[in-house]
Amino acid sequence: MKDNEIYKAAKTEADWLRYYAHRKERDECVYDNCEFYDKIPSIGYAKVVTPLAQRCAMMYVTGLQLVTDCKLNQLAIVSGPRNHSMNVYTPLEYFLASKNVPQDIKDELIRIIRHEI
Repeated sequence: MKDNEIYKAAKTEADWLRYYAHRKERDECVYDNCEFYDKIPSIGYAKVVTPLAQRCAMMYVTGLQLVTDCKLNQLAIVSGPRNHSMNVYTPLEYFLASKNVPQDIKDELIRIIRHEI
């Protein structure tokens, strides 16, 4: 159940990133690590510009080892905030940067972000 919940959160996060990120930077970004939020500016639809990682993430995940080295069933859902030095990542960051996620799932999430599906 938790695994499916994290995957659904990652898909929702990809949808929100597609909506709130600048199109050019979003489409040109290479999503091969967990640093993409630091490269893409927000379009700022609100009075107060909220960082994309805060605006788009539905939850945060952590693990006993580095999140990007964990398998999905080894992750725990936490309240946040996103902090890589404390091993707290968004679900989308996990799915795009993890060595344990199949490439077809990564490609699907990237197509959602780039509005190709």
